Amino acid sequence: TDLDGDGLGDLHELVLGSNPRAASTAGDGYSDRDKTNLGLNPADVLRFNVTDISFADGLPEVAWSVEVEKAGVQTMSLAPEVTYELLYTPSLVNPQWQVVRSGTVDLDGVRVLTSQVEAAAAASVDPNQGFFRLRLTTK
Repeated sequence: TDLDGDGLGDLHELVLGSNPRAASTAGDGYSDRDKTNLGLNPADVLRFNVTDISFADGLPEVAWSVEVEKAGVQTMSLAPEVTYELLYTPSLVNPQWQVVRSGTVDLDGVRVLTSQVEAAAAASVDPNQGFFRLRLTTK
């Protein structure tokens, strides 16, 4: 069974020590399953923010931060390295998200990064009219 509908079975949550009645044990808005997929403990607090959009050498760049506050519980992976994707769409009416930059980041403490849109994708990016988002995935 999966009482909270977060994608982790109740038995799995019992083994991890997470709350089988809350989709986000840490209450940070990220589901327990999403965090375990990233190599984190469900009780770890994850914060992920876009902080600025600017231009450098004529190309848009996005400043962002990711922070992991480890719970008092030991995790299986000390600092998981995950893939990030910076995505762009010109409209939210019918979003056509395209990856304009990707790389890796380790989820250990606070990381502040600036990702410049790849030159090959820059022609289709208008930061004054479009939208950016970031996605974390496993390798």
